[in-house]
Amino acid sequence: MRRTFGTGLAVALLALALGCGKKVGTAPGGPPDPSSGSGSIQGTWLLVALEADGEVQDKVVKSMSAEEKTLNITPDQVIFFKGGQKEPLAYKLDPSKNPNEIDMSGTKRDGKPETMYGIYKFEGDKLTICAVKSDEPADRPKELKTHAAGRALVMVFEKK
Repeated sequence: MRRTFGTGLAVALLALALGCGKKVGTAPGGPPDPSSGSGSIQGTWLLVALEADGEVQDKVVKSMSAEEKTLNITPDQVIFFKGGQKEPLAYKLDPSKNPNEIDMSGTKRDGKPETMYGIYKFEGDKLTICAVKSDEPADRPKELKTHAAGRALVMVFEKK
């Protein structure tokens, strides 16, 4: 359980750091681009729920500061606070895929970029993301839920 909690918290913070965001484009006649127009993905979002290893992580969410739970999404960046400092990162959305895909990257460790591949669901004032940190896009989750001993993380945000 301690490993699960520690892993869940680390992944949650990484996921928050990586955020969500920049459009890739839509296929003709495809779904609307959520990064523009009404119901835009741009703005300020608050983490309200988290799931890891098939379990809801309410204690993790409650232990986070308001600043740690907040994401500011611009047309080309997600901006989060880490250690009291702004951390802007790039992102890509592909709403033409089913389920919708999101690629998040930015934080570098040992000089290598880190990437999370995920899927998302955007409904009005609610954004749900399920993502996994990986070097391979093929590891992208297929559904918006996690499994025991899995590497995926589900985050639910509400627009502020």
